[in-house]
Amino acid sequence: MTENFNLLVLGGTSAIALSIIKRRLDECGKNDQCLSVTLVGRDKGKIDSETQHLQSIGVMASGIISDLSVFSDDVFRCGNRYDEVLIAYGVLTDQALAKKKKKYRESQIQTNFTSTVEWMEASVQHFTLHGKGNMVVLGSVAGDRGRMSNYIYGTCKAAVEVYTEGLQHRFGKNKDINILLVKPGFVDTPMTANITKKGFLWAKSDKIADDVVCAIKRKKRVIYTPWFWFWIMLIIRNLPAVIFEKTRL
Repeated sequence: MTENFNLLVLGGTSAIALSIIKRRLDECGKNDQCLSVTLVGRDKGKIDSETQHLQSIGVMASGIISDLSVFSDDVFRCGNRYDEVLIAYGVLTDQALAKKKKKYRESQIQTNFTSTVEWMEASVQHFTLHGKGNMVVLGSVAGDRGRMSNYIYGTCKAAVEVYTEGLQHRFGKNKDINILLVKPGFVDTPMTANITKKGFLWAKSDKIADDVVCAIKRKKRVIYTPWFWFWIMLIIRNLPAVIFEKTRL
């Protein structure tokens, strides 16, 4: 009897998430599994469109319409048992606006950190109840060091990283619950479409997806993707303040 692999995607229209789903479909085919995906997001038109597309390529897909910046346990009370939860939503903060507008700044923190924590806690509680599961959290290299160009967004990602580390420590002795933090660099997606200068440091979402699925299989705790961002951020993190403050990063 063919077994289902049940994947919950929080941020169901994210380009990276959709690439990961396709890689997961390939993996399920190799393992004689059927892939069942639940997409969660606030844009009904996009969720419906992506659900139909996934169904057309052999995925058992369904959608839930929800504003992810506001936690709702309805997602976990629908009766599904999820093998994996992918937390892939977020917004790229307008740093200039965040410096001026308190409500905007608060909304960015709510979306990129506070709500993420609630979804992470609900996910690990779900895995604890069912005895196993994988959680994949999309972070960012922006959280490695505060920089003038994006420190509101970077602060949120740094906080998510520390929270993830805490969960990894909490479940460190449980080999059936695995938590992966993914730290992409620049990724060419609709979220970064307004950035015109794109060069060799930019990656496609398919590359990120390849690295994520490989890391899940190896039960990694954290990855930089593409790989060279580990070395770039190592240098940036260790620059002396007297040098760092002369940069425009």
